Amino acid sequence: MRLLRVVEPCIRNPHLLTLFRKFYDVVLLDSEGLKGTRDRVTVNVRREDDIYRVKSYKERGLTVIIKPFVKSLTKRALDVGVDGVQVDSRNVDIFRKGQLNLLRQYDVPVEVDLSGSDFSTVRNVALWSTRFVVDVVLASCSSDPSQFWHHLSKLALLTSLGIEESDAFHYVYISPLRLLKKK
Repeated sequence: MRLLRVVEPCIRNPHLLTLFRKFYDVVLLDSEGLKGTRDRVTVNVRREDDIYRVKSYKERGLTVIIKPFVKSLTKRALDVGVDGVQVDSRNVDIFRKGQLNLLRQYDVPVEVDLSGSDFSTVRNVALWSTRFVVDVVLASCSSDPSQFWHHLSKLALLTSLGIEESDAFHYVYISPLRLLKKK
């Protein structure tokens, strides 16, 4: 019996659910374009229309994660009440001190998409937590089995990047639980 629930906050392929459920207690399926059952949706925020999509997903009761590509739309999306903000190598450059203070003010977790991030992005986001962000979540966001990340591999990655073990434990085990409770 495990005392701690282990959560994988993002997979993109429903065929991987059986693999992930062997190692995780809770697995969230991310699928904006997929019909049927889904647990969460990631919305790429590039235009004003994307804010309306965020609102409609929130009204349906889904866990909504935004991936902002434009600074000016980030605050508007946060006003809608999103559950988290996703960062990878493609959008990490828009986050500066002002944006990070905004994330702290709205108390939203920052999710790192491991399938779309390099190691410097993972390390930078983890270091943000010392001053700006309370919760950092590492998500596999895998669409095929080769992108699978076991929770112990996530811990090993963070500690090899110089993150304190207590912080790494928090990012892998505690922060994903907070993401679930925000729903």
